[in-house]
Amino acid sequence: MKLPIRLRLTMAYVGLLALLLAGFSTFLLIRLRADLVAGIDRSLDVRVAQIALGFRGHGEGEFRDISDLSLRGLPRGESAAQLLASDGSVLETSGDAVAGSALLTPQQLDEAVRGIRVRTTTELGSDHEPFRLLASPLGASHPGEVIVVGTSLEDVNGSVHHLLVLLLVAGPVALAGAAAGGWLMARRALAPVSRMTREAAAIGPRALGERVRVPPTQDELEDLASTLNSMLDRIERAVSDQRR
Repeated sequence: MKLPIRLRLTMAYVGLLALLLAGFSTFLLIRLRADLVAGIDRSLDVRVAQIALGFRGHGEGEFRDISDLSLRGLPRGESAAQLLASDGSVLETSGDAVAGSALLTPQQLDEAVRGIRVRTTTELGSDHEPFRLLASPLGASHPGEVIVVGTSLEDVNGSVHHLLVLLLVAGPVALAGAAAGGWLMARRALAPVSRMTREAAAIGPRALGERVRVPPTQDELEDLASTLNSMLDRIERAVSDQRR
């Protein structure tokens, strides 16, 4: 079945708008997550620097005290810090229970021991909660030891999910409104064509002197009406010549 032009125009308009909305929504979600994670990374930078500056290794519990103080401001119960030896053993911990086990893979630990700051996202704990981690060597005074600080990305994922739900709700509503508007615009734009079609169809052999109204639009519609009238002029002259 052949679809009306106005319906095809509306479908094309809505389809293009849907693609634009999908692209914009994807960019918005990716950008929001990237910005939130970047903010967490900056916060972890500060925490690692605070712990590295404050820790002197003067006694048991010192690392925990300094780390507990440094972790303030991060989600309570969802942040952790640990001190790792070069062999991967956990020397000291603070915060969430996930710090009880090494938070880095052997390859990541090796990079940190060699002085490379390691940033990574990994799932930790029995519930596989995503954590953002930063690992950095403790310093020349403690060779081979690595500080690891991490915080949950649950709030980040929650914010992204909340925005996704809003977009999924608002997107179809916007498309429905655009479809209605596009249909009305197409209907209004093509109304003169429908009128000219009816007027031209009503001109019979006994009314060859009639013409379609020419809309003063100074566009293709006016050209179409003028062309139809020119054709009717030629038909009228041809019929008159035959009758003579």
